[in-house]
Amino acid sequence: MLAATNSISQPISSLFGVRRHKVWVALGQVLALAAIVFCASLLSLITTRVSGAPPAMWSANAFTVMCLLRSSRRRWPSFVIAGLIGQMSAMALTHVSPFMVAGAGLCDATEIIICGAVVRHMIGRRLDLSRPGQLAAFGLMAVIAPFLSGVMLVGLAASLGGKLLVAKLTTWVFAHTLGYLIVTPALSAIQPRNLKRLASRPSNFAILAGFGLITYVLCNAPQFPPQAMIISMVVLIAFRMEMAGAAFAALLMAVITMGVLLSGRSAFGLNATAFANTLFIKQFNVAITSSCALAIGATLAHRRRMKMSLDRSLASTERARAAAVEAAREAQLTASMANVGYWRHEIATGQMTWSPEMFRIYGVTGARPLSYEETESFIHPDDVSVADSNRRRAMIETDIFQARAVRLVMPNGQVRHLSGRVGTERNEAGRITAFFGALLDVTHLRLADEALRTSETRYRLLADHSTDIILRVDLTDTILYISPACRGMGWEPEELIGRKRYDLTHPDDMPRLSRIRADLVKGIGSTRADREYRMMAKDGSWVWVEGSPSIIRDENNLPIEMVSQLRDVTERRAFEDELLAARDAAEAAAKAKSEFLANMSHELRTPLTSIIGFSSLLSEMSDLSEGASHFVQRIATGGQSLLAVVNDILDFSKLEAGQVELDPLPFDPAGFVEDTIELLTTQAENKGLTLGLIIDDTVPACIDADSSRLRQVLLNLVGNAIKFTAEGRITVSVTHEAGDTPLLKVTVADTGPGIPAERRDRLFQRFSQVDGSVSRNHGGTGLGLAICKNLVKLMGGAIGVESEEDKGSVFWFTIAAPPAVGMMEPEQTLAQTREMKPSRILVVDDVSVNRELVRAMLEPLGHTFVEACNGLEAVEASLREPFDLILMDLQMPGMDGVSAAKAIRATSPVNKLTPILALSANVLPDHLAACEAAGMDDHIGKPIQPLRLLTKVAEWSGQEHMPARLKRNVA
Repeated sequence: MLAATNSISQPISSLFGVRRHKVWVALGQVLALAAIVFCASLLSLITTRVSGAPPAMWSANAFTVMCLLRSSRRRWPSFVIAGLIGQMSAMALTHVSPFMVAGAGLCDATEIIICGAVVRHMIGRRLDLSRPGQLAAFGLMAVIAPFLSGVMLVGLAASLGGKLLVAKLTTWVFAHTLGYLIVTPALSAIQPRNLKRLASRPSNFAILAGFGLITYVLCNAPQFPPQAMIISMVVLIAFRMEMAGAAFAALLMAVITMGVLLSGRSAFGLNATAFANTLFIKQFNVAITSSCALAIGATLAHRRRMKMSLDRSLASTERARAAAVEAAREAQLTASMANVGYWRHEIATGQMTWSPEMFRIYGVTGARPLSYEETESFIHPDDVSVADSNRRRAMIETDIFQARAVRLVMPNGQVRHLSGRVGTERNEAGRITAFFGALLDVTHLRLADEALRTSETRYRLLADHSTDIILRVDLTDTILYISPACRGMGWEPEELIGRKRYDLTHPDDMPRLSRIRADLVKGIGSTRADREYRMMAKDGSWVWVEGSPSIIRDENNLPIEMVSQLRDVTERRAFEDELLAARDAAEAAAKAKSEFLANMSHELRTPLTSIIGFSSLLSEMSDLSEGASHFVQRIATGGQSLLAVVNDILDFSKLEAGQVELDPLPFDPAGFVEDTIELLTTQAENKGLTLGLIIDDTVPACIDADSSRLRQVLLNLVGNAIKFTAEGRITVSVTHEAGDTPLLKVTVADTGPGIPAERRDRLFQRFSQVDGSVSRNHGGTGLGLAICKNLVKLMGGAIGVESEEDKGSVFWFTIAAPPAVGMMEPEQTLAQTREMKPSRILVVDDVSVNRELVRAMLEPLGHTFVEACNGLEAVEASLREPFDLILMDLQMPGMDGVSAAKAIRATSPVNKLTPILALSANVLPDHLAACEAAGMDDHIGKPIQPLRLLTKVAEWSGQEHMPARLKRNVA
């Protein structure tokens, strides 16, 4: 199939003169031409037969000629054959005699070839009939070619014995000429740019339509009007629409005129001879009118193109002029920026020509350049011989040369350094006619060079006398330069230049130095510690040095070498090592202090648990004698005093370590202060003091603050006032200050001895009291006010004192206290805890007295107990039976409480969710965090307060363990 297709397309492509892949496109164009010629010929022949008159305009040949003029010569045979086929088919269809078909076909083919070949030769491949020259050439051939083909047809007829009249020849020539003059320009005008220009004015189409209508009306008049009217309209259209309008107007005029004439022959009552004369006249008029209109249109189009070309030339000239001006300005600006001046000296006339920069170089402000003699007066006396040498060389040299630099001395004494190039112009005889050259003001370069040499000298001086080592190495670590400061390590600079830096670096430090160098190349810095390394001294010892390296890059930003400043930091590192050792020692001491405080707290709280707990139980017995009750009260008071001392020490330690966290909750400040003061009322009454309270109206019903820490501060200040006041009264006042930071202010005023002014600065300091006698008379650790100061500061407030000796003191403090909306539910009272459901409780403590105390406090409420003396027994008990609550001591021999709690949570199926409460003297924050991490639910500190123990037991009995994270989420 493919072979068959190729065999068919090969001769067709040769016939059409196109490449094989364009055969079908060419075939379509040929068939289209044949169809158009057929239709045009058929229309003319039918019109002729119907009207009985010869064709007024033969347009078929015009279509074929247009195809020839717009295609390559290789395609002409196919177009000529297509035109002949279309024309001869139309003749055969209208029953024209074979003699006429053959003769007319041969003559038309000859006419088409002559017209196309001559016009192509005259105008070239690019067809544009809007150009007057092309239009004239085509118009000439539109007459000559039909005439030649007509003569040929007459000759053929005569040779075959036929007769063709001259009138027939004339009709043939005019019909074909009209076809060329009317159809070909119209086809040529049908181009996108012409149609776009024609459509740029919508009124153009209306004018063409009106012209056609008027022409039709005038041609149908009983007698034809003067042809001048139609000619005038066509000319006006040509003036308005140029070539495209003229072509379309001529086409309309020809079609309408000839159509009306042919269709109305009988209406005008003309015989054959008269009609032939009329047709000749009409053809002649149409030809003349079309030629004039096309000539006018072509001339106007040519004028428009020339104007556009002139405008473009003017615009191009203006742009060139502007570019030249800009180039001159840029050249002048460049010369000014480069400090370059141009000069020229004519020998014959002595005329000197300068560029603007020359005036600046010589410091001249006038419009006239200096003469040659005047310029010589500026030359530095020491450079006159140099200038003479340059002049003598210019007389000899034929090429431009670099002159030796000279100095100019300005009138103000300033010296300028000039460098330049000099050349000469010579005539045909070789004589010099002019000198010219360029001067470069290199003063700034000379100054920069001198500054650079001075800087290098200073740098060398600094480097040679600096105690730091200046080191330059290339990218292969070869030492290029090292300052004399290396003598401090026993080296001479000459001994190290050329050696590799890594030969002097400790092997353990080399990887780090290589990484630093790679980072510097990438633009990444390094810390000071990274830049410290060990460098070998000449005696083989290692010296710690600190480097400050930097990368030197070339103009392409590529690294070429590295410069570093090395400083001996051996002593500093030794000092830093000492500081680190001192820090470690301080941290160890702080840790030992914390451990000591924890152990002291535990060891003191453990016996205090028995003292305070059992004295509390004894005080509740009703069968004690009055003396026994008094002794029990003494025991309880002593225990509470000792507990206060322990608590003060622990609180101050936690404050110093920053381990105290606030727990702000909403509460009623008035009721809170009143309840707190009530705790000290009995103590004040025992000394005969009046304890009063004043609550200001500004105090809100509820504030948000840490009530426990507020109570601690308030009890301390009121307790001190009671302690140091022998007689009189103590007044507590509470106010609230609104603002951006709402504050609660509490004032404690007493009538005590007052504090001397010179001793007030000892207040609020740790382990400090007003004097030693106070400690002997009243006791105390001297930490109370220091703790108050830290707590108040932690709560966002301040504390202070105002005192007058022998009249009393006023202590005051403020805390941040924004008003709150909600209120906390009140804590359970002892009476409420007695109504709780009895529980099965596992008590774990290595001290039997503590287990006995817990039983004594809880048994009256109906609780039952199982005891364990260490963690292992507690785990075993938790595996045997379920409990409602587990009370766990922390510090026990063997398995401690934290490990026991973890084991119970992990292994006991019946007590995995049983609440575990820590019951321990370990109350520091680290201990509480360890309890929470082990799975304990709460903490009860020793010494055991009965109300707190009963409250916690009532709160947790029968509940389930809630993991710490879940407990925080629920909260």
